[in-house]
Amino acid sequence: VLVNLAPVVPVEPATVAAADPLVVNEGEARGLLRLQGRTVPDAGSDPVEDAVTVCGELAAVGARSVVVTVGPAGAVFSEGGGRPEHLPAPRVDAVDTTGAGDAFVGAVAARLARGADLRDAVTEGVRVGAYVVTGAGAQESYPREGDRLP
Repeated sequence: VLVNLAPVVPVEPATVAAADPLVVNEGEARGLLRLQGRTVPDAGSDPVEDAVTVCGELAAVGARSVVVTVGPAGAVFSEGGGRPEHLPAPRVDAVDTTGAGDAFVGAVAARLARGADLRDAVTEGVRVGAYVVTGAGAQESYPREGDRLP
């Protein structure tokens, strides 16, 4: 069950435990943790370090696998409470970020549905997200079959 808490809403602990993966951005991760009575220290100006920290905290509250998006820095993921791994995004000239998160989640879900492991699925999500920000609008910027991803 892929759960994308965008926006963050109160959910039962069983929902978090069923998520495999739970997909959030860093702010949504912190919001979910606050709803569960936890606070996470801010790592400062490094969004990747923040994502690594919240991955660990989300695993501690029962998420089997976690993906935390970090915008142009890519995504951080962890499985089974293991050490979080950062997958950097390709460098692109961003035009419009509208729809990038939704495209990321869709790409991850599609790859997982085809049997990919989480690392491969997140890698594809990062590439699709990078592609999407190079165009204007949401659906208009989404890749089509045969489009070359960064």
